[in-house]
Amino acid sequence: MIYDIPLFEVESSVLMFVGYEPISETLRIVFKSGSEYKYTGVPIQVYQNLCNAESIGREFNRTIRNKYDCTLVQELKVARKA
Repeated sequence: MIYDIPLFEVESSVLMFVGYEPISETLRIVFKSGSEYKYTGVPIQVYQNLCNAESIGREFNRTIRNKYDCTLVQELKVARKA
């Protein structure tokens, strides 16, 4: 189950938390917007590169976004300052 994948906070202007389950190759990402997605079929090296990237957001856009199957897990409404 997706909620069994522990999340770790990351320093990024776009992503807030990431987690990975190597057996199912499932990547769990929570964006600063509050939306949470799971990406399937993501090799562990791609996850490791994401975590070690100088810019996590740029690495996500370059190597994960639109390249793996993804499913919206939940979309939270986050209050924004005006």
